[in-house]
Amino acid sequence: MGQSVELLRPVFVHILCNPTMDMCESCKRETWQLLMTSSNITDLRTEILLWLCTNRADTCVDANYRILELADMMLLKKDTEFCTALIPLIASLTIQLLEYGHEPTQNFCMILDLFECCHNYIGNITLVLMAEIILICPAAYLFNVLQICKYIYKINLFHFYIYIKHYLFYKIIFF
Repeated sequence: MGQSVELLRPVFVHILCNPTMDMCESCKRETWQLLMTSSNITDLRTEILLWLCTNRADTCVDANYRILELADMMLLKKDTEFCTALIPLIASLTIQLLEYGHEPTQNFCMILDLFECCHNYIGNITLVLMAEIILICPAAYLFNVLQICKYIYKINLFHFYIYIKHYLFYKIIFF
């Protein structure tokens, strides 16, 4: 199945990512579901996610749902690399959703969930994106945003503490 899906790569990209064509939503949904259920095509899924248009409110919401669905799947697979890559993408989409006046709660929940299965170095860039979110976020969502910032801060502080502890330990032993 994976090889036949790869042969149809241009068709999938065209159906899901063509910004000039208003394809029926059910066709896009079925195409995306086929990609989600196929195995060994992570590269194709990634390529499609990178080409998804977010320049209009409707396409941004559509892309957001697809990315959240993929994030759920990657969390179940415990794919650390993919989960790490999805965090800034979802945070960036959250900024766009807020600019279009859409509700970002699902994105905030997903960002917190993804932090359970990601590399700790992604916290720095995520904090920068969260600072941008704070600037445009309605007051109703600020608590969620600050929870994410607090969580990232605690993770980074913990890893910094471990780094210093190991550094000092090796400094004492070897010098």
